Amino acid sequence: MNDDDTRRALDLLTEVERALAGIRCQATTDCCRFAVTGREPWLTAVEWRLLVAELRRQGRRLPEPNDDEDGRCPFLDARGRCQVYAARPLGCRTFFCERATPPAPHASEFRAAARALAELSEGGGAVGDDGKSRPITSWLAAERRPTPSARGRARARGRAGR
Repeated sequence: MNDDDTRRALDLLTEVERALAGIRCQATTDCCRFAVTGREPWLTAVEWRLLVAELRRQGRRLPEPNDDEDGRCPFLDARGRCQVYAARPLGCRTFFCERATPPAPHASEFRAAARALAELSEGGGAVGDDGKSRPITSWLAAERRPTPSARGRARARGRAGR
């Protein structure tokens, strides 16, 4: 992802934030419990790269996938706070529960931003990037999966230690 793509993606997400300026969330994190809502945010490659860059900026590593019963987002910390809030994807920014006040616009009103993020993502070269969006847990699993060259190096280290 080049710097222009990064800036444009951040600009798009900032525009969405401005459009949602008066809406208040109760911060229950219900929307971050995918098994509870039956929904999981889908990210484009550019959103995933922004999220990973935010973790790096904080000096954090990618979290381990969660196997919680409620399907808790792996980016929630132990206190229920989003570790990547500043770089959260469009799907997280536009998920509105019935407790939002005043009632929020429907997420479909942000389709233009979603299309623009997808266009920025085409051919972005992220792990497994095929230009399509996919669930946040799918990005995490793909990023944590060793590449073929890393598996080969690990096997070679194992043989050398025998």
